[in-house]
Amino acid sequence: MFKKIITTILVILAGLSIYSITTAASFGGGGGSTFSGGLFDLNGNGVVPKDNRTLGTSANRISKIWADSLDATNIEISGASAGDLPMGGFDITDGGQITGTHFTATSTTADTNLHNNTLYVDSSTSRVGIRTDTPNGALDVFQGSSNSSRFSRDTSQYVRIDTDAGANAITSFGVKDLVFNNTDGVNAIVFQNSSNETARFDFNGNVGIGTSSPATLLDIFSTATTTIKIDSNSVTQGGCLKIKDIDGVGYSYGTSLAGVITWSTVSCE
Repeated sequence: MFKKIITTILVILAGLSIYSITTAASFGGGGGSTFSGGLFDLNGNGVVPKDNRTLGTSANRISKIWADSLDATNIEISGASAGDLPMGGFDITDGGQITGTHFTATSTTADTNLHNNTLYVDSSTSRVGIRTDTPNGALDVFQGSSNSSRFSRDTSQYVRIDTDAGANAITSFGVKDLVFNNTDGVNAIVFQNSSNETARFDFNGNVGIGTSSPATLLDIFSTATTTIKIDSNSVTQGGCLKIKDIDGVGYSYGTSLAGVITWSTVSCE
């Protein structure tokens, strides 16, 4: 009997608590805004405002909402000034996450700046900057004092792009080759100095130096005297030309001495 009385009291207290929520609830900071007169309903295990009521106002904001999970159709996050939502400073709780099947962040009037230009989206140009708020291309990576950017497969295999004051370089680290690949079968891989073409590899495998239309495996052109230098650091051997014989079997070797080029079947390699 005593247990039944205690159960009845708990049910009555629970009912009074729900009634107090559905008849008078206070939300919002800065003094609060009180909704009363049964403006909340019970919906399953949840409490929902009636008639699409809004919780809080622009003048009286809800200071904090604590929840283990949040399921919403639309979430709008806004700040009074730049820096109100620094994503890297754990303003969004460390260990938490925002996920969704279709999660889209859009802004029609403002740029997006995450963690002091770590990632910047320029809404007026649809450009993305990394470590810069003035991206000058679709993707602009500003390296600054770090001088290098990496594209990594893992910690030991990666490609590094260096923009050092002394020299710029693209370097492959690890066991992988650095491949420049044009897969359309039409266009070439071209090297330029400023706007002047210096060399190209065309889609047939021909290499042109000084010409944009190489006709042979190696095609060299110059408006002045065309010079090819073959040198050696050896004190006993100089340059050597190795040419396949027309019978397709052996090779002929050309060496020079005192202005005379001599051809022989004896290797000079």
